[in-house]
Amino acid sequence: MTSDSCQHKCLEPFAVQSSTQTMASSSCASGAASQRAGVQELSAAFLEDSCSRERIVTLAANAQALERRRDEHVSVQVSRHGQCCRLSIFIVCIVLSFLGFLWLLSIVISQWQQQTSYRLWLVLGLLSYASVLVYKGWGMLLQFGEETLLMQVTIKSTRTSTLYHAVCEHVASITACSHGAPVSRDMEAGLDYDAAFGRSTVKFRFWGRRGKTVRLKVMGTSGRQKNMLVTQIRNADIFTGRDHRPTADECLLLRLWSSDSSLELDASFVQTWLQTCADEYLKQPKEQVQIYRPLQRWKEEEPEWNLYRTRRAPSASTTGPLSYIPRQSLRGILVDVTHRHTCLRVYFVHGATGTGKSHFVVWLAGQLGMPIYNISLTSPMVQGDSLLRLFSETALKHWPCLVHIDEFDAAVEMWASKDKSRTSGPAYEVSLETFKELLDGSASMSSGIIVITGVTEGSLSKLPDEEAGQIRRRLHKVACIDPFTVLELELYVSQYIAFFVDPAVDAQNSSVHLEQFGKVLVRRMEDKAVHAVKKELEAFLIKALYDRKMFKRETTYTQREIDDRGWWDSMYTDIREYFLPLQVLQEYVAAGEELGDELA
Repeated sequence: MTSDSCQHKCLEPFAVQSSTQTMASSSCASGAASQRAGVQELSAAFLEDSCSRERIVTLAANAQALERRRDEHVSVQVSRHGQCCRLSIFIVCIVLSFLGFLWLLSIVISQWQQQTSYRLWLVLGLLSYASVLVYKGWGMLLQFGEETLLMQVTIKSTRTSTLYHAVCEHVASITACSHGAPVSRDMEAGLDYDAAFGRSTVKFRFWGRRGKTVRLKVMGTSGRQKNMLVTQIRNADIFTGRDHRPTADECLLLRLWSSDSSLELDASFVQTWLQTCADEYLKQPKEQVQIYRPLQRWKEEEPEWNLYRTRRAPSASTTGPLSYIPRQSLRGILVDVTHRHTCLRVYFVHGATGTGKSHFVVWLAGQLGMPIYNISLTSPMVQGDSLLRLFSETALKHWPCLVHIDEFDAAVEMWASKDKSRTSGPAYEVSLETFKELLDGSASMSSGIIVITGVTEGSLSKLPDEEAGQIRRRLHKVACIDPFTVLELELYVSQYIAFFVDPAVDAQNSSVHLEQFGKVLVRRMEDKAVHAVKKELEAFLIKALYDRKMFKRETTYTQREIDDRGWWDSMYTDIREYFLPLQVLQEYVAAGEELGDELA
């Protein structure tokens, strides 16, 4: 091989492809040196490229963002251009229609002047064409106005039933404020349970059989006021489910004037207004607690939450059967419950039967303004992972909420027996792993309260030590409700009987006699359990009513008059309609003190 050929072979990978370039080398050694220099140059370029990789990625991201903005700007321009084109076409159609109408009108006028004997037939022949033309033109005008000048929001009852009913009730309340009462010429009647009176009452629904349109003046949070048209469209009922249950197919159409420049602000305004309606609808009634339980109409259906009962909220300042006695052992829970909005709180409350565990749960829900979602872990409706689906964000109707898991001892017995037998239990049983996932796991609630009630904390000892320890680590507070002390029972008796004391008596004077009555009644009782004390109070009131020592109030609770039957017959009366004179309590206290002296 010659030196020229060797030189050509060595420099071939680094040669520049150009017609004007010449090979300038004299030996294979100089070619090898050039090759090494080229490799070093490529290595330096590669290192420089790797060091600036982050800068290249940043530049690429900025370029994509600029391209996206350009595309959005172009799309906005295209949409505006499309609106301008539609407006231009609409104006051209209007002008051509108007010119055609003038041409037709000129023909009609000429025929009217020339043929005087056919005027009536001319009018009758053109009447149908003119009416169709006016109808079509008016329809096109309305359609164009809805597409370019109005913003419409549709709410269907079959898809978003909660939001639909929230807006309906809000509109009805606004109409009631402006007209004095939520009434109209077309209404729907129904029964609603009234927790204040403990019975079902008849109530009217503002929306009736036919759809209607209501004009509202809605005020936003920023002080903006918009005119809104709310139109209800009611279609034929839909029959769903295996039992062919009728479901109302209704729709609300919200319309308001909006321009292209204010479309985004108007959409935010309507969204805020709808959120306000939903918050007011989901807000708990004052001094009432709503209790939800899962409902399953047939076996294959997934259980869903249904309003089970509405109860009056007990309070420490309330007299009568709804009075609540604060317990010292529960103060730790009342302090820790302030974290309910930031994270999930889990409490275990245990105590003997009749100590007031469920009463405490209802009182806590009433004080916090939260509904109760009650569930039993041994219910046949809960099958496997359906427990987690019941507490998903889409299944719960309120957020946050208070979850009450009652009779926890039965669930522990179920898990313990399953672990001993080493066999799989029934398909409907909730596994221990699923329960731990509900308390603290990826599928647990992000906020709210879970209150677990049982007879004793020692029931967890029936489980394996590792499983019991995992459950205890998930509990934020554990509280034991002891039986009522003598002082707590005396306070309970005083608050209970205060509801039936003559309201005309001075409160300061009656408080002394109520306190003495509570001490005497508790001292005379052998069984100092709260249930026994409550039975004794009820027996005392019935005897006073039978002995004609109670008098009827001026304002009754049931608004029902008794006929010519004996007023002392408790079968036809409501004891809430009567009050007890303070003298009867004084006589009871005096008799109790005499009995105490004799026993002493």
